Amino acid sequence: MIFDLDETLLDTSALREARQQQRWSEVMRRLDEVQPYRLPEADVEVIDVPLRLREEGIRVGVLTASPRHYAEALLEHFGIVHDGLVTGSDGYAAKPDPAGLLALAEQLGVAIARCAHVGDLDTDVAAAVSAGAIAVGVCWSTRAPQSWRRWWPEVAISEPRRLLELAEGEKLVLFAEAALAGSPVAWHWGTLAAVEDGVFACGRYFQTSDSRHLSSPLSTLVLTAKEDPAGAARVAELLAGLGANPAWEGFDRVCSVPPKPGAVYDRFAVVRAELAPHFGAEDGGGNLEMLFDVPNYKQLNHDARRVANRDRFRAHDVNLQRVLLIDDVITSGGQAEACRDALRAAGTGEVVVVGLTLTQDPLPEVCPECGEGVLRVYRRGSDGRPFLGCPNYFRTGCSYKRDAG
Repeated sequence: MIFDLDETLLDTSALREARQQQRWSEVMRRLDEVQPYRLPEADVEVIDVPLRLREEGIRVGVLTASPRHYAEALLEHFGIVHDGLVTGSDGYAAKPDPAGLLALAEQLGVAIARCAHVGDLDTDVAAAVSAGAIAVGVCWSTRAPQSWRRWWPEVAISEPRRLLELAEGEKLVLFAEAALAGSPVAWHWGTLAAVEDGVFACGRYFQTSDSRHLSSPLSTLVLTAKEDPAGAARVAELLAGLGANPAWEGFDRVCSVPPKPGAVYDRFAVVRAELAPHFGAEDGGGNLEMLFDVPNYKQLNHDARRVANRDRFRAHDVNLQRVLLIDDVITSGGQAEACRDALRAAGTGEVVVVGLTLTQDPLPEVCPECGEGVLRVYRRGSDGRPFLGCPNYFRTGCSYKRDAG
Protein backbone atom coordinates (compact mmCIF):
# COMPACT_ATOMS: atom_id res chain seq x y z
CA MET A 1 0.00 0.00 0.00
CA ILE A 2 1.53 3.26 -1.18
CA PHE A 3 0.56 6.48 0.59
CA ASP A 4 0.65 10.10 -0.44
CA LEU A 5 2.12 12.17 2.40
CA ASP A 6 0.65 15.69 2.52
CA GLU A 7 -2.99 15.81 3.64
CA THR A 8 -3.23 12.03 3.41
CA LEU A 9 -0.98 10.63 6.14
CA LEU A 10 -0.53 13.98 7.90
CA ASP A 11 -2.46 17.23 8.12
CA THR A 12 -0.01 19.65 6.48
CA SER A 13 -2.72 22.09 5.35
CA ALA A 14 -1.16 24.92 7.41
CA LEU A 15 1.89 24.73 5.13
CA ARG A 16 0.00 24.28 1.86
CA GLU A 17 0.66 27.72 0.39
CA ALA A 18 4.35 27.67 1.34
CA ARG A 19 4.73 24.16 -0.09
CA GLN A 20 3.01 25.07 -3.34
CA GLN A 21 5.31 28.07 -3.72
CA GLN A 22 8.31 25.89 -2.81
CA ARG A 23 9.42 28.10 0.05
CA TRP A 24 11.13 25.13 1.66
CA SER A 25 13.28 27.06 4.15
CA GLU A 26 10.10 28.54 5.59
CA VAL A 27 8.36 25.16 5.50
CA MET A 28 11.16 23.53 7.49
CA ARG A 29 10.97 26.27 10.13
CA ARG A 30 7.25 25.65 10.54
CA LEU A 31 7.16 21.88 10.79
CA ASP A 32 5.66 22.17 14.27
CA GLU A 33 2.42 23.29 12.56
CA VAL A 34 1.97 19.83 11.02
CA GLN A 35 -0.55 17.72 12.93
CA PRO A 36 -1.73 14.11 12.86
CA TYR A 37 -5.36 13.66 11.89
CA ARG A 38 -7.62 13.23 14.92
CA LEU A 39 -10.93 11.91 13.63
CA PRO A 40 -14.01 11.75 15.89
CA GLU A 41 -14.85 8.22 17.01
CA ALA A 42 -12.06 6.68 14.91
CA ASP A 43 -10.85 3.41 16.38
CA VAL A 44 -7.63 3.56 14.33
CA GLU A 45 -5.52 6.72 13.92
CA VAL A 46 -4.34 7.59 10.42
CA ILE A 47 -0.63 7.61 11.36
CA ASP A 48 -0.99 4.16 12.96
CA VAL A 49 -2.28 2.51 9.78
CA PRO A 50 1.16 1.88 8.18
CA LEU A 51 2.35 -0.02 11.27
CA ARG A 52 -0.87 -2.05 11.43
CA LEU A 53 -0.44 -2.94 7.75
CA ARG A 54 3.15 -4.05 8.23
CA GLU A 55 2.07 -6.26 11.13
CA GLU A 56 -0.26 -7.97 8.65
CA GLY A 57 2.59 -8.51 6.17
CA ILE A 58 1.67 -5.61 3.87
CA ARG A 59 4.61 -3.61 2.50
CA VAL A 60 4.21 0.16 2.90
CA GLY A 61 5.53 2.91 0.64
CA VAL A 62 5.30 6.70 0.71
CA LEU A 63 5.18 8.74 -2.51
CA THR A 64 5.38 12.53 -2.38
CA ALA A 65 6.29 15.41 -4.67
CA SER A 66 7.80 17.21 -1.68
CA PRO A 67 11.62 17.08 -1.21
CA ARG A 68 13.28 14.21 0.62
CA HIS A 69 14.59 16.18 3.61
CA TYR A 70 11.05 17.43 4.34
CA ALA A 71 9.45 13.98 3.94
CA GLU A 72 12.04 12.19 6.04
CA ALA A 73 11.78 14.79 8.82
CA LEU A 74 8.01 14.32 9.09
CA LEU A 75 8.04 10.54 8.84
CA GLU A 76 10.68 10.31 11.55
CA HIS A 77 9.04 12.86 13.84
CA PHE A 78 5.65 11.12 13.74
CA GLY A 79 7.11 7.62 13.76
CA ILE A 80 5.44 6.59 10.49
CA VAL A 81 6.99 3.29 9.42
CA HIS A 82 7.58 2.51 5.76
CA ASP A 83 9.49 0.11 3.50
CA GLY A 84 10.11 2.49 0.62
CA LEU A 85 10.10 6.22 -0.15
CA VAL A 86 10.07 8.18 -3.41
CA THR A 87 10.15 11.99 -3.18
CA GLY A 88 10.29 15.04 -5.38
CA SER A 89 14.06 14.98 -4.96
CA ASP A 90 14.34 11.75 -6.95
CA GLY A 91 13.78 13.18 -10.43
CA TYR A 92 10.47 11.58 -11.36
CA ALA A 93 7.71 13.61 -13.00
CA ALA A 94 4.97 14.65 -10.59
CA LYS A 95 1.60 12.91 -10.45
CA PRO A 96 -0.55 12.29 -12.47
CA ASP A 97 2.51 10.87 -14.20
CA PRO A 98 2.81 7.28 -12.88
CA ALA A 99 6.63 7.15 -13.06
CA GLY A 100 7.22 7.68 -9.33
CA LEU A 101 4.52 5.17 -8.40
CA LEU A 102 5.99 2.53 -10.69
CA ALA A 103 9.48 3.18 -9.32
CA LEU A 104 8.25 2.80 -5.75
CA ALA A 105 6.46 -0.48 -6.53
CA GLU A 106 9.74 -1.78 -7.95
CA GLN A 107 11.57 -0.55 -4.85
CA LEU A 108 9.09 -2.45 -2.68
CA GLY A 109 9.43 -5.57 -4.81
CA VAL A 110 5.68 -5.76 -5.47
CA ALA A 111 3.93 -5.92 -8.85
CA ILE A 112 2.03 -2.69 -9.47
CA ALA A 113 -1.22 -4.61 -9.98
CA ARG A 114 -0.92 -5.78 -6.36
CA CYS A 115 -0.50 -2.21 -5.07
CA ALA A 116 -3.05 0.32 -3.85
CA HIS A 117 -2.22 4.01 -4.01
CA VAL A 118 -3.84 6.06 -1.25
CA GLY A 119 -4.20 9.82 -1.76
CA ASP A 120 -6.50 12.80 -1.40
CA LEU A 121 -6.32 14.39 -4.89
CA ASP A 122 -7.52 13.59 -8.39
CA THR A 123 -3.88 13.48 -9.51
CA ASP A 124 -3.34 10.59 -7.08
CA VAL A 125 -6.26 8.75 -8.69
CA ALA A 126 -5.01 9.44 -12.21
CA ALA A 127 -1.50 8.24 -11.38
CA ALA A 128 -2.84 5.01 -9.87
CA VAL A 129 -5.11 4.31 -12.84
CA SER A 130 -2.33 5.03 -15.33
CA ALA A 131 0.08 2.75 -13.47
CA GLY A 132 -2.40 -0.10 -13.02
CA ALA A 133 -2.74 0.13 -9.23
CA ILE A 134 -5.96 0.31 -7.20
CA ALA A 135 -6.91 3.96 -6.74
CA VAL A 136 -7.96 4.67 -3.15
CA GLY A 137 -9.20 8.16 -2.30
CA VAL A 138 -9.24 9.30 1.32
CA CYS A 139 -11.43 12.09 2.55
CA TRP A 140 -10.98 12.58 6.26
CA SER A 141 -13.49 15.44 6.28
CA THR A 142 -16.16 13.21 4.58
CA ARG A 143 -16.74 16.00 2.06
CA ALA A 144 -15.31 14.81 -1.22
CA PRO A 145 -13.07 17.29 -3.06
CA GLN A 146 -14.56 18.83 -6.18
CA SER A 147 -11.65 17.51 -8.23
CA TRP A 148 -12.81 13.93 -7.64
CA ARG A 149 -15.89 14.49 -9.79
CA ARG A 150 -14.04 13.62 -13.02
CA TRP A 151 -11.57 11.25 -11.36
CA TRP A 152 -13.55 9.37 -8.74
CA PRO A 153 -11.39 6.78 -6.97
CA GLU A 154 -12.13 3.09 -7.29
CA VAL A 155 -12.43 3.02 -3.49
CA ALA A 156 -13.35 6.13 -1.48
CA ILE A 157 -13.08 6.06 2.30
CA SER A 158 -13.46 8.40 5.25
CA GLU A 159 -12.42 6.03 8.07
CA PRO A 160 -8.79 4.89 8.52
CA ARG A 161 -9.83 1.37 9.53
CA ARG A 162 -11.23 0.85 6.02
CA LEU A 163 -7.63 0.74 4.78
CA LEU A 164 -7.10 -2.33 6.92
CA GLU A 165 -10.23 -3.93 5.46
CA LEU A 166 -8.96 -3.16 1.97
CA ALA A 167 -5.68 -4.90 2.75
CA GLU A 168 -7.66 -7.92 3.94
CA GLY A 169 -9.27 -8.19 0.52
CA GLU A 170 -12.51 -6.19 0.85
CA LYS A 171 -12.43 -3.73 -2.04
CA LEU A 172 -15.23 -1.47 -0.82
CA VAL A 173 -15.98 -0.36 -4.38
CA LEU A 174 -18.90 1.78 -5.54
CA PHE A 175 -22.34 0.23 -5.14
CA ALA A 176 -23.32 -0.39 -8.79
CA GLU A 177 -19.88 -1.69 -9.72
CA ALA A 178 -19.93 -4.18 -6.86
CA ALA A 179 -23.52 -5.26 -7.52
CA LEU A 180 -22.98 -5.72 -11.27
CA ALA A 181 -19.92 -7.86 -10.55
CA GLY A 182 -21.97 -10.01 -8.18
CA SER A 183 -19.92 -8.90 -5.17
CA PRO A 184 -21.42 -8.18 -1.74
CA VAL A 185 -22.06 -4.50 -1.08
CA ALA A 186 -20.49 -3.05 2.06
CA TRP A 187 -22.39 0.12 2.93
CA HIS A 188 -20.05 2.88 4.07
CA TRP A 189 -19.38 6.53 3.25
CA GLY A 190 -17.84 5.70 -0.14
CA THR A 191 -20.40 3.14 -1.35
CA LEU A 192 -22.07 6.00 -3.19
CA ALA A 193 -20.13 8.83 -4.81
CA ALA A 194 -21.18 11.97 -2.95
CA VAL A 195 -20.80 14.30 -5.94
CA GLU A 196 -22.18 17.37 -4.18
CA ASP A 197 -24.80 18.17 -1.55
CA GLY A 198 -27.82 16.00 -2.27
CA VAL A 199 -26.33 14.47 -5.47
CA PHE A 200 -24.98 10.89 -5.55
CA ALA A 201 -23.79 8.36 -8.12
CA CYS A 202 -23.71 4.57 -7.86
CA GLY A 203 -20.74 3.97 -10.18
CA ARG A 204 -18.50 5.44 -12.85
CA TYR A 205 -19.22 5.91 -16.57
CA PHE A 206 -16.25 5.70 -18.95
CA GLN A 207 -16.83 7.29 -22.34
CA THR A 208 -16.42 5.27 -25.54
CA SER A 209 -13.18 7.17 -26.27
CA ASP A 210 -11.73 5.89 -22.97
CA SER A 211 -9.82 2.59 -23.08
CA ARG A 212 -11.56 1.60 -19.81
CA HIS A 213 -14.98 1.59 -21.49
CA LEU A 214 -14.60 -1.89 -22.98
CA SER A 215 -13.77 -3.43 -19.61
CA SER A 216 -16.62 -1.64 -17.79
CA PRO A 217 -19.91 -3.61 -17.85
CA LEU A 218 -21.62 -0.67 -16.16
CA SER A 219 -20.65 1.75 -18.95
CA THR A 220 -21.92 -0.72 -21.54
CA LEU A 221 -25.18 -1.15 -19.64
CA VAL A 222 -25.80 2.61 -19.60
CA LEU A 223 -25.72 2.73 -23.40
CA THR A 224 -27.80 -0.42 -23.79
CA ALA A 225 -30.53 0.75 -21.41
CA LYS A 226 -31.18 3.93 -23.39
CA GLU A 227 -33.09 1.96 -26.05
CA ASP A 228 -33.44 -1.59 -24.74
CA PRO A 229 -36.13 -2.49 -22.17
CA ALA A 230 -34.06 -5.48 -21.01
CA GLY A 231 -31.17 -3.12 -20.24
CA ALA A 232 -33.55 -0.78 -18.42
CA ALA A 233 -34.79 -3.72 -16.35
CA ARG A 234 -31.19 -4.50 -15.33
CA VAL A 235 -30.71 -0.86 -14.31
CA ALA A 236 -33.91 -1.11 -12.28
CA GLU A 237 -32.63 -4.23 -10.56
CA LEU A 238 -29.38 -2.48 -9.67
CA LEU A 239 -30.99 0.72 -8.37
CA ALA A 240 -33.51 -1.27 -6.37
CA GLY A 241 -30.54 -2.28 -4.25
CA LEU A 242 -30.46 1.27 -2.90
CA GLY A 243 -33.35 0.21 -0.72
CA ALA A 244 -30.85 -1.80 1.35
CA ASN A 245 -28.89 1.32 2.26
CA PRO A 246 -29.64 1.85 5.96
CA ALA A 247 -29.07 5.60 5.59
CA TRP A 248 -31.72 6.05 2.88
CA GLU A 249 -35.40 6.09 3.76
CA GLY A 250 -38.43 8.31 3.96
CA PHE A 251 -39.02 9.18 0.29
CA ASP A 252 -42.56 10.10 -0.76
CA ARG A 253 -42.08 9.65 -4.49
CA VAL A 254 -39.50 8.41 -7.01
CA CYS A 255 -39.20 10.69 -10.05
CA SER A 256 -36.85 10.59 -13.03
CA VAL A 257 -35.44 12.85 -15.71
CA PRO A 258 -38.25 12.75 -18.31
CA PRO A 259 -37.85 11.67 -21.97
CA LYS A 260 -37.63 14.19 -24.81
CA PRO A 261 -40.88 15.74 -26.10
CA GLY A 262 -42.71 13.26 -28.32
CA ALA A 263 -40.62 10.26 -27.23
CA VAL A 264 -42.55 7.01 -26.83
CA TYR A 265 -40.01 5.08 -24.76
CA ASP A 266 -39.31 6.12 -21.18
CA ARG A 267 -36.20 4.19 -20.13
CA PHE A 268 -36.89 4.99 -16.46
CA ALA A 269 -40.45 3.64 -16.29
CA VAL A 270 -39.40 0.16 -15.24
CA VAL A 271 -36.75 1.62 -12.91
CA ARG A 272 -39.26 3.77 -11.02
CA ALA A 273 -41.72 0.87 -10.79
CA GLU A 274 -39.03 -1.36 -9.29
CA LEU A 275 -37.45 1.21 -6.97
CA ALA A 276 -40.48 2.99 -5.50
CA PRO A 277 -41.81 -0.02 -3.49
CA HIS A 278 -38.44 -0.44 -1.78
CA PHE A 279 -38.92 2.98 -0.19
CA GLY A 280 -42.68 2.75 0.29
CA ALA A 281 -42.92 5.62 -2.20
CA GLU A 282 -45.16 6.42 -5.17
CA ASP A 283 -44.08 6.15 -8.80
CA GLY A 284 -43.69 9.74 -10.00
CA GLY A 285 -43.68 8.98 -13.73
CA GLY A 286 -45.96 11.85 -14.69
CA ASN A 287 -44.54 14.46 -12.36
CA LEU A 288 -41.83 15.90 -14.61
CA GLU A 289 -42.05 17.11 -18.21
CA MET A 290 -39.30 18.16 -20.64
CA LEU A 291 -40.55 21.24 -22.46
CA PHE A 292 -38.05 21.36 -25.33
CA ASP A 293 -35.10 19.49 -26.80
CA VAL A 294 -31.62 21.03 -27.08
CA PRO A 295 -29.88 20.41 -30.43
CA ASN A 296 -26.38 18.90 -30.21
CA TYR A 297 -26.71 18.61 -26.43
CA LYS A 298 -23.99 15.95 -26.20
CA GLN A 299 -21.49 18.25 -27.89
CA LEU A 300 -21.92 21.06 -25.35
CA ASN A 301 -19.39 21.53 -22.55
CA HIS A 302 -20.43 21.27 -18.92
CA ASP A 303 -21.14 24.97 -18.39
CA ALA A 304 -23.09 25.26 -21.64
CA ARG A 305 -25.24 22.29 -20.64
CA ARG A 306 -26.22 23.95 -17.38
CA VAL A 307 -27.26 27.10 -19.25
CA ALA A 308 -29.19 25.11 -21.88
CA ASN A 309 -31.22 23.33 -19.19
CA ARG A 310 -32.58 26.45 -17.54
CA ASP A 311 -36.41 26.42 -17.59
CA ARG A 312 -36.32 23.22 -19.68
CA PHE A 313 -38.43 21.17 -17.25
CA ARG A 314 -41.79 21.57 -15.51
CA ALA A 315 -43.11 19.66 -12.50
CA HIS A 316 -46.74 18.72 -11.77
CA ASP A 317 -48.52 17.61 -8.59
CA VAL A 318 -45.47 17.20 -6.35
CA ASN A 319 -46.32 19.15 -3.23
CA LEU A 320 -44.38 16.61 -1.20
CA GLN A 321 -41.76 16.57 1.52
CA ARG A 322 -39.08 14.32 0.01
CA VAL A 323 -38.44 13.09 -3.55
CA LEU A 324 -35.81 10.73 -4.96
CA LEU A 325 -34.85 11.86 -8.47
CA ILE A 326 -33.03 9.31 -10.65
CA ASP A 327 -30.92 9.65 -13.81
CA ASP A 328 -28.65 7.29 -15.70
CA VAL A 329 -25.54 9.47 -16.14
CA ILE A 330 -24.47 12.56 -14.22
CA THR A 331 -22.09 14.55 -16.40
CA SER A 332 -22.48 18.26 -15.81
CA GLY A 333 -25.44 17.72 -13.49
CA GLY A 334 -27.35 20.18 -15.65
CA GLN A 335 -30.45 18.08 -16.40
CA ALA A 336 -30.81 16.68 -12.91
CA GLU A 337 -30.21 20.11 -11.41
CA ALA A 338 -32.88 21.67 -13.65
CA CYS A 339 -35.34 18.91 -12.75
CA ARG A 340 -34.60 19.45 -9.07
CA ASP A 341 -35.26 23.17 -9.47
CA ALA A 342 -38.58 22.43 -11.18
CA LEU A 343 -39.63 20.07 -8.37
CA ARG A 344 -38.76 22.63 -5.74
CA ALA A 345 -40.63 25.35 -7.60
CA ALA A 346 -43.70 23.08 -7.58
CA GLY A 347 -43.58 22.76 -3.81
CA THR A 348 -41.31 19.79 -3.08
CA GLY A 349 -39.27 20.07 0.11
CA GLU A 350 -36.10 17.97 -0.27
CA VAL A 351 -34.92 16.42 -3.56
CA VAL A 352 -32.17 13.80 -3.45
CA VAL A 353 -30.58 13.08 -6.85
CA VAL A 354 -29.00 9.70 -7.60
CA GLY A 355 -27.43 8.78 -10.93
CA LEU A 356 -26.53 5.26 -11.89
CA THR A 357 -23.14 6.57 -13.05
CA LEU A 358 -20.86 9.59 -12.95
CA THR A 359 -18.99 10.52 -16.16
CA GLN A 360 -15.21 10.29 -15.84
CA ASP A 361 -12.48 12.03 -17.80
CA PRO A 362 -10.47 9.80 -20.17
CA LEU A 363 -7.18 8.26 -19.14
CA PRO A 364 -4.16 10.56 -19.38
CA GLU A 365 -2.29 10.24 -22.65
CA VAL A 366 1.13 8.62 -22.48
CA CYS A 367 3.91 10.20 -24.54
CA PRO A 368 4.05 8.38 -27.90
CA GLU A 369 7.76 9.11 -28.22
CA CYS A 370 9.28 7.83 -24.95
CA GLY A 371 6.30 5.71 -23.82
CA GLU A 372 6.70 6.81 -20.20
CA GLY A 373 5.72 10.41 -19.45
CA VAL A 374 2.07 11.45 -19.20
CA LEU A 375 1.52 14.45 -21.45
CA ARG A 376 0.87 17.72 -19.63
CA VAL A 377 -0.34 21.14 -20.73
CA TYR A 378 2.35 23.83 -20.90
CA ARG A 379 2.29 27.38 -22.25
CA ARG A 380 4.72 28.94 -24.66
CA GLY A 381 6.78 31.73 -23.18
CA SER A 382 6.49 33.77 -26.38
CA ASP A 383 2.72 34.04 -26.72
CA GLY A 384 1.23 32.05 -23.81
CA ARG A 385 -0.47 29.54 -26.14
CA PRO A 386 -0.97 26.06 -24.66
CA PHE A 387 0.72 22.95 -25.95
CA LEU A 388 1.03 19.34 -24.84
CA GLY A 389 4.50 18.23 -23.88
CA CYS A 390 6.31 15.35 -22.21
CA PRO A 391 7.46 16.15 -18.65
CA ASN A 392 10.41 13.77 -19.13
CA TYR A 393 12.17 16.53 -21.03
CA PHE A 394 13.77 17.64 -17.77
CA ARG A 395 14.78 14.08 -16.75
CA THR A 396 15.58 12.17 -19.94
CA GLY A 397 15.52 14.86 -22.62
CA CYS A 398 12.36 13.61 -24.37
CA SER A 399 11.30 16.56 -26.56
CA TYR A 400 7.84 15.42 -27.71
CA LYS A 401 5.28 18.20 -27.94
CA ARG A 402 2.26 19.19 -30.03
CA ASP A 403 -0.43 21.87 -30.08
CA ALA A 404 -3.01 21.44 -27.34
CA GLY A 405 -5.87 21.93 -29.79
